[in-house]
Amino acid sequence: MNSAGAAHSYFGKDEFAQFAPGMKTMEDSRYIRDKILSSFEMAELATDPVERAEWLTFVVVGAGPTGVELVGQIAELAHKVLPREFWFSPAGPPPRRPGRSASPPLGRDDQSSTRPARPPGIAAR
Repeated sequence: MNSAGAAHSYFGKDEFAQFAPGMKTMEDSRYIRDKILSSFEMAELATDPVERAEWLTFVVVGAGPTGVELVGQIAELAHKVLPREFWFSPAGPPPRRPGRSASPPLGRDDQSSTRPARPPGIAAR
């Protein structure tokens, strides 16, 4: 879905643009899709478990509707779609790392919600 005149914002931190792609155009979407799928492909080629885990670690900053949707789509790829396509299971246990957030993600565990709090294999922080 595209919106005429929509532009992404880095909230005054324009230097983040080189590390965080926008999510407003079809080109942005294709870039993100290619990065995600390429990471799974590189993980398949990796022989070192540590390197494989690095390729399978995704960082999504932002727990608004777009960030939550992106995390859910990556989890669905890892757990439902890609195990049929890869010789190893990309849905192995995610690394657990401590972290902080200014606000809790949507549908956090201690609130009632009509959907699961987070997909299996997702480490929210």
